[in-house]
Amino acid sequence: DEANVVVSWERIVGKSIARRTRRLFIRDRVLFVELLSPSLKQDLGYHKTQMLELFRKEFGEELVADIVFM
Repeated sequence: DEANVVVSWERIVGKSIARRTRRLFIRDRVLFVELLSPSLKQDLGYHKTQMLELFRKEFGEELVADIVFM
């Protein structure tokens, strides 16, 4: 299931954000997203709750409990 989250990243967030993503991984139900742009990190931080809801709807409540933008 965790691999599906990583594979689905571009489809869920869109190509423009996916292109500026360096890597993603899940550890202890937390999705870590390493971004290329500090301004994108700040912007996504404002929309963290909405993004978390998208992942929960897609994959269930148990898989992703939080998102950390790095």
